[in-house]
Amino acid sequence: ARYIYLAATTATLCLLTRLDSALLLAPAGAFLLHRVASNRGETGGRVLMHTLFAAAIPLTSLCLFFAFCVAQYGSMLPNTFYAKAGRELAFGHFYFNEFLSHENYVYVWTPIIMMTIAWRKRALISAVGAEGGFATMLLGTAFLWVVYVVYIGGGFMGYRLMVPFIALFYIKLISDLAKIAGSRAVALVSVAVMIAHVSGYTHDRDDESQLDVVIESPEDLHDHVRRPHTNWPLVGRRLNALFYTGGPDDVLIATTAAGAIPYFSRLPTLDMHGLNTIEVTRAGAKVTPTPGHSRKATINQMFAAGVNLVVDHPTFICGDEDVPSVGYDDPEQGMLYDLQVVLMPMQSGNCRMVTFYLHPHSRVDSLLTGGQLDRLRNR
Repeated sequence: ARYIYLAATTATLCLLTRLDSALLLAPAGAFLLHRVASNRGETGGRVLMHTLFAAAIPLTSLCLFFAFCVAQYGSMLPNTFYAKAGRELAFGHFYFNEFLSHENYVYVWTPIIMMTIAWRKRALISAVGAEGGFATMLLGTAFLWVVYVVYIGGGFMGYRLMVPFIALFYIKLISDLAKIAGSRAVALVSVAVMIAHVSGYTHDRDDESQLDVVIESPEDLHDHVRRPHTNWPLVGRRLNALFYTGGPDDVLIATTAAGAIPYFSRLPTLDMHGLNTIEVTRAGAKVTPTPGHSRKATINQMFAAGVNLVVDHPTFICGDEDVPSVGYDDPEQGMLYDLQVVLMPMQSGNCRMVTFYLHPHSRVDSLLTGGQLDRLRNR
């Protein structure tokens, strides 16, 4: 009985971490319920009773979670769901195809090899029959997850959404190899798959950047938060040092990097992609098919929200570079050169971050007067 309650607790933690874990848990839950219901006699009755009691753990937890969401966000699901679930099927197909290509089509040719080995050994039907519902559960879960990822449009942060599929693939692969072909085949096919995976991660970087124009590699994502002098945590800390007071009238910034920068700056922030700002999620301009980044706040929305400084996607002028003019690329109006441009010196690297000054703020004006901020006059 303790394993039933442990499984229910694990399922609860998965669901509270990511609600879409339900797609991974549902086939396994149906399979286990079928096994429990198939048990006859007194032992089967006790197991069924414990299973029903254990089901109350995730159900109660989800009810409390949804109640919290309604109180906190005004809806059962947090705003990030509506910002990311764009249902961009075209990009979803592109995402899945790029994943297969990036992995050298391991998930295509490996099953073909397996079916060939099984056919030669006349072992395919007997192996599938021996596994029964377990094989169906694995294959069904993998298929369901791929359909879901394509349906929501994939993602832009590498191929992390395919990790559950990869795990299910290898569980099935190793299980089949062990049953059908023996340990020697397990070793040979595993080595072949490993070589294909390793070579997939040694593609030429230029080719990779041309193919994955909207899918950022782990290296690119790491660069945002670790590159010297201009990484996002440093930007946040610099904004904090210049503007944060903890009062209700702190400078309101707007940025697309609305994770690290607001965290380290502690300043009120308008998320220009709408993940944390529902007005942008509902009415922002459509700019890309990338889930989570498909909409962007317009300059009119930021004026209406009372934004003081627009950081946008942080850009920098480094060294003694002479920049005659800097424009803001608005998704509705195009390039705007009539906005006030304020340059914020970083603490190292002789770099200045470009910001656009919308609504006046006494703290910004004071720093401009004192020379701690620079004003760039377009010419």
